[in-house]
Amino acid sequence: MDPSHRNKSDATPHLLDKYLHLVPHENEIRSILRRWKPHRLLVDLGAGLGQYSIFFSRRGWRVISVDIAWSRLKKLQQTLQDKYPDLNIFLVQARAEALPFKQHAVDYIFTHSVLIHTDISQSFPEIARTMKREGTCIEPTLYNPFVRLYRRFLAPRQWKEITGYFSRHTIQQMKSSFSGSSMAIHVHPHHILNFFSYFWFYSWCQPFLFKVFNRIFSALDIFLFRIFSLQWFWMYEIQIRRKK
Repeated sequence: MDPSHRNKSDATPHLLDKYLHLVPHENEIRSILRRWKPHRLLVDLGAGLGQYSIFFSRRGWRVISVDIAWSRLKKLQQTLQDKYPDLNIFLVQARAEALPFKQHAVDYIFTHSVLIHTDISQSFPEIARTMKREGTCIEPTLYNPFVRLYRRFLAPRQWKEITGYFSRHTIQQMKSSFSGSSMAIHVHPHHILNFFSYFWFYSWCQPFLFKVFNRIFSALDIFLFRIFSLQWFWMYEIQIRRKK
C-alpha cells in the first residue's frame, strides 16, 4: 500500500497526493462499512500511507492507524497535519503479531494485504484477541493466473522473500485454530478480471482510468462469479465475527 515501494526513490508529494484519493477495493470496503456501526473504534492494521484510515475517519469511525514502519506513520502524520487537520486519527507503531491493545479493546479491525507479510499463527489470534465485534482481512491468494504471471515476471523480487500468499490451506488453518471458540469465520472470494484495473493504480497512477476500469471489470467479475464456478479469484475477504 505504499507507493514509495514502486521504485528505488521515495514517491514524490504529487504522487502521494494522487494515491491518497484512491481507495483500492472500494466496493468491498463500502459493503463492509454497511455492517459496521459508525463512531466506534476501528484499527487500520498495516495502515501504510493512510488511504483507508482517512477513508474510515471521514465517514465517522474513530481510527487507530497501526503500522510496523515509523517512516510511513510519519508520512501519514504529515499528511494529516497538511490536508486533514480536522481528522482525529491516532498513530501506533506495532507488529500485527503483538498488538499493544487489551483484550476486546477495539470494536473493528481492518487489514488489506497485510497478513501475507506476517506469521499468521500469531497475527490472526492477535486480531481475534483485541477485537470486540468484527475483523475483516482482504488478502491476496495464489489462484488468479494473471496475477501469478505478474508476480513471476514483473513484481519486485523482494516480494517473494517477504510474502506468503493465502491458499485454501491457509483458510483451513485459520478455521481449525478457532474451532469451538466464540469466533465465526466467513470467507468470500473477489476479483478475477478486476486485477487489470490496478495497472492504473500501482504501475501508472491515473485515478480517472483506475475508477473507470475498476467499475467495468467489477461488473464483469460479478457476472462471472454468478454464472461460473471459477476458482481464479485474486482476493479473499475474510470476516472474523464474535458470536453473540
